[in-house]
Amino acid sequence: MINLLELIKKAANEAVENTKPVVVAFGKVVSSSPLKILVEQKLNLDQEQLIVTDHLKNLATGDCVVLLRQQGGQKYIVWDKVIL
Repeated sequence: MINLLELIKKAANEAVENTKPVVVAFGKVVSSSPLKILVEQKLNLDQEQLIVTDHLKNLATGDCVVLLRQQGGQKYIVWDKVIL
């Protein structure tokens, strides 16, 4: 019975999470070629998961960026660089 309750809670949380149109996250470029970004010290994104706006095509290792997660969480838009 407990497993069923946990499954229901998990499904409900995922349903709520998937309805969020955009989530803002911060990351750091850990590799520029191929592009890899570490998001909030826990999630590594590679080039296939990233959509880079034109003015940010030349990101350098160490750059801090703000990202927008697309609905469903499959891709992230690299929105802009952040100066800390």
